[in-house]
Amino acid sequence: MIKNIIYGLIIVLIVAGFISLLYYAIFTGIEKEEKSECIKWIKQSKISPNYYLLDWQAAQCLHYGFDISGIDVISD
Repeated sequence: MIKNIIYGLIIVLIVAGFISLLYYAIFTGIEKEEKSECIKWIKQSKISPNYYLLDWQAAQCLHYGFDISGIDVISD
């Protein structure tokens, strides 16, 4: 009886740990991807003189603390 409870707790802890790691990996990956998009857009704006950002792109870059002053922002 006690053995079954211990096995059950171990399984619950393993599943909870796996879910936690998966959650961390997904949201860390999303954050890194969004930051790399901002870097790409800022580099592109320096190459193309008529380059602009949409509202959501500007909001994304500002959320991560990127300086987008000097880049035109238009509403979508």
